[in-house]
Amino acid sequence: MNVFSSEDIGAYIAHLRIGEGLTQADFAERIGVSRPTISSLENGGAVSARLMVKAINSLGSRLVIVPKSAAVTVRELPHE
Repeated sequence: MNVFSSEDIGAYIAHLRIGEGLTQADFAERIGVSRPTISSLENGGAVSARLMVKAINSLGSRLVIVPKSAAVTVRELPHE
């Protein structure tokens, strides 16, 4: 998924969280923050990059930054 703003990243995190059947409170507990912090994250609020990466990683994804002009193809590796 291409994202271009903190709001886009937050919406993607919410999508992943909901896909795992987690409430904001469940997810907050999983990564060690408060539920309002998750709300802020998912709504594009001011959170640290460290928290954003931790949230994305804990939901089985990773953040990859490439130049806007790059042509990128992503493929999933087989699960072991």
